[in-house]
Order: sequence, then structure tokens, then C-alpha cells
Amino acid sequence: MHRNITKPWRGFQNGIAIFILLMIVIVVFSIKHIAKQKSEHSEHIPDNSVDSLNPPADFSLEMREEIQKIANFCGVRYVTQADIQKFTIHKISEDFSAIPGWDIWDSSIHEASGQYDRMSRATLDKEISVLSYDPQYRLAKIQGKTAVYLTSYKRCSCPDYRKRRLPCKHMYALAMELDGDVERCIFDSEHPPLYGLTLALAGHLPKSSNGVGGIRAEITERSGIWSEKIECDSSAVVMGTDPSAARVSRAEGFDMDVLSPELIKNIFTAK
Repeated sequence: MHRNITKPWRGFQNGIAIFILLMIVIVVFSIKHIAKQKSEHSEHIPDNSVDSLNPPADFSLEMREEIQKIANFCGVRYVTQADIQKFTIHKISEDFSAIPGWDIWDSSIHEASGQYDRMSRATLDKEISVLSYDPQYRLAKIQGKTAVYLTSYKRCSCPDYRKRRLPCKHMYALAMELDGDVERCIFDSEHPPLYGLTLALAGHLPKSSNGVGGIRAEITERSGIWSEKIECDSSAVVMGTDPSAARVSRAEGFDMDVLSPELIKNIFTAK
């Protein structure tokens, strides 16, 4: 049973920006106050830190409260950038894992090297946007910096996910956009359903009633690109009947979403 995650996740979505801001502000204010702190206390004070018991007067009430939470969590008095990052990852791990579907990822996954950077980019990178999300199939089209990616709670078609097999910035961006509501539909009114997607074909696929076109025409009509080859940069594979073992193995090797011909006609069409 999942706990109510709407409020916690929304808190995280806004909170991560606060934590990142805190990391920046700490550098600025700590340089200003650290000399005074060191002269007043004989104990060792970490460089670029903030005294949670005596934060700078310039800090807002919200920032003071966050600093105290981080200090309590880390068991320290002087909060450093490393402490803020540790606390942020902990909160993200809890909330991300509580979203229905996303709980396939153990919370420790989000603490892996490089994950915090991906969380930050998902929050701050203005070039990343969720173009559409189909709640029936739990699939989304995410506009990245250079391409459109097919993204879900399980995987993403971007090079970063295909290489590391860990949540990428597009997956974090999708989770934050849905804000816990995996049944929410996001409709792309500016682009056709399969815009930006390259779909590899495998197996025997249905033809149209007159024997012409078939699935290839369906993909083209929806502004997708189809290919007879399964490549690393393919968005997904459309699997018909009796696909060769080699093609199935290749799709599995890239950890691709496997789509049915029927799905191609329906995905990203509901408003």
C-alpha cells in the first residue's frame, strides 16, 4: 500500500530548488561569516558551512528551518554543502520510491554516484519538458536538449539511461511533472502523437485492409519514423508475431520498450 505522496512529492519539487539555492547561498554567506565564527569558537568549524544554531541574519525563516532540519538529520551543528546534498538525496529517495510504479527503484539507487546531478538538472534545466504523458500505457514523450525521448517509470530511450540503466534526468523530470498523479493525462496539442520517436520493427506486422501501408503508414501518418533496424538510438521496438530470436535479444540488450501494433494507433491520442 502506498502512502499519500501528493503533498510530499510537491514539497520535494519545490524543496529541491530550495536545497540547491541553499548550497549556493551557503558559499556566499559562509565566506562572510566564517572568520567571525572561528574567532568566537575554539572548536573546529568546517569551511563553507553555516552554524545551524546561529544562522546569518540574512537567512529567511524558511531557510533557517531547512538548515535546522538538515543539521538534525546529519547530526551536525555546522551544515556544509555535502550535508545539504546528503539530506536532499534522502528526501528525493523517499518521495520518488513512494510514487506508484516508481517503487521498483530501491531508494539507495538515488544515492548512486551522479544521481544528485541528474535530479538537479531535471529541476533547473529549462530545455527539458514533458510533451505528453499517456496514463493508460504509462509512457511519456520528453523533450530533451537534442531529441525527444520515450520515457516511463521503468526506463528512458536517452543515451544516459541506455548506458547506465539508472534513473536519468528525464525520468526525474517526468516524476516531478506528474507530482504523484500517475493517472493524469498530458496532451501535446502542438505535435502529432509519434513526433520525435524512431520506432524499430520486428516480426510479422499487420498490413492495412488493402494490403498497402500497414504499420509503417500508421507510424508515418503520426509523424514517427520507422526503421527495419534495431539501433541503440531507437525509441522503442514495435513487435509483431514470430520475431527472430536475434531481434528480440537485441531489443532486450538495449532495454527498450516493446510496443504492440495496436498501441501505435492509440498512444498519445487521448485529450
